[in-house]
Amino acid sequence: MSVSLRDLDRRLDALPTTHFDADDLMRRGDARKRRRRLAAVAAVTALVLVVVGGALLVAPGARQADQPADQNRHHQNRGHDQVQTRRLTYAVGSTIHWGESAIDVGQTVQAVGATDDGVVFVRGDDRACRSYSVACQTLWFTDGTEPVRIGTVSGSWVRGWAIAIASAGSTVVWESGTGEYSETGEYVVYDTSVRHEVGRFRPSGSSGSVLGTLLAVGDRSVYWLPDENRQCVEFDGRCVRYRDPIMRFDVTAGQQTAVPWESYWATRRSWSRTLITPPHGEEISDTSGTHVVRPPHADPELNDTYGFRLDGTRLLGDDYGVEVSVRLAQTGQPLQVRVPAGYPSGSYFGITQWLDDDHVAMWAEDGSLLVCPVPDGRCRTVVKHGGITSFAGHG
Repeated sequence: MSVSLRDLDRRLDALPTTHFDADDLMRRGDARKRRRRLAAVAAVTALVLVVVGGALLVAPGARQADQPADQNRHHQNRGHDQVQTRRLTYAVGSTIHWGESAIDVGQTVQAVGATDDGVVFVRGDDRACRSYSVACQTLWFTDGTEPVRIGTVSGSWVRGWAIAIASAGSTVVWESGTGEYSETGEYVVYDTSVRHEVGRFRPSGSSGSVLGTLLAVGDRSVYWLPDENRQCVEFDGRCVRYRDPIMRFDVTAGQQTAVPWESYWATRRSWSRTLITPPHGEEISDTSGTHVVRPPHADPELNDTYGFRLDGTRLLGDDYGVEVSVRLAQTGQPLQVRVPAGYPSGSYFGITQWLDDDHVAMWAEDGSLLVCPVPDGRCRTVVKHGGITSFAGHG
């Protein structure tokens, strides 16, 4: 689940002053800082988009429908042995490494992510990017040929850019703008296989009046919330589920549909390259410490990335210092990958990219990139100090 950056700022400002144990706070803060760094590096496909209102520029009328057929295209068009393999992608300086190709884009690469067709990136001088230069918010796409400008994305060099890329296929979604937050509130859906936009969501209210959240970007569909604040069912500081309606944008048809939460969740769980973890907060003590409060009908969490902590040679799912079970959503098989010797126990790792249904790329705390077979197997280090691997920012 995600919370918008603007909503996070307001929640932080509203936090009450509390008494705390300084040593305990430092321990917790260190764990959370490392976990946030991992989440930021890994969560390209889960990044929040702020959607105001929800008018769709293509196919303006939303329609009600039953649960849609929503299998990702790479399963529709290919057999198991023909599943698209996405190339390992990272950038060093002005060079993007995309599989065996090294693409010099002329300026320092500040952010990069891959689709099945090529790479989407932001480039520009470090100093200019720190001052919200428009050049550093211009999105480019290349498949090894001359880069093509595809739009402008809101965000910042420090916090990262508001863009989400499907873990399989060709769909990219970003918040259009030239500042840290969008001036227009428009959100672009782009298909890299055909090199053009397939939809835009336009605001219907003032820029801060209604906040929405992008739930998931798949190869052929995008799920989002029209009003995150109203729809959030909160427990222990997190949204554990959302009230209806959930909006689904069909990339192929260019149409938008309102679907129930149960339909979204069942469809999302059926996707390949999806991880499932237990519901947040199985139980907590109330303020008196005498009663246990259980979460309100929480579903397990679904993501295509996750952060891990190294225990010996084994990676354990890590949720702010708490060990959690991470499994493949389709099969329920636990993720039990091991890393090569030489990484210190306690190091943090995060999935940055799915290469195919059976392999992920993983970022290590020391900057290395590893390729890991899933659900179990031994990772191999393929790049030492791999450079830029996502749109997470430099803060």
